[in-house]
Amino acid sequence: METSANTGDAASYLEPLKGGKVPVEILVRGKDAEENKKQFQTCLDTMKKAGKKVAVLKKDNANNAFANEWKAAFDEAGFKDEDQVDLASIMSNAALSVKDEKELVSLEPQLRTTHS
Repeated sequence: METSANTGDAASYLEPLKGGKVPVEILVRGKDAEENKKQFQTCLDTMKKAGKKVAVLKKDNANNAFANEWKAAFDEAGFKDEDQVDLASIMSNAALSVKDEKELVSLEPQLRTTHS
């Protein structure tokens, strides 16, 4: 099962993923820090169940409340450095690859949310 923690607006864009080939659980973050911490724990538990390796952005420098809360929860989860795979090159290859019409249409809502 894939699990994602998002704000209400971003979560609405992910709703169409429900009912697909891969089970998806969408968690909506709010202002309650304790509830958000539980949601991070749900994500981390799902990651641990999936296997030993975990993909990360090793050079990520995000410095905001969400990023800081996630980093603290991730560090507490105890994933070993050797089990963390840098996702940057994989993402850049996917982002820079030639897209067909179907892929471009599916990316449109994501692009709108990141540029608004």
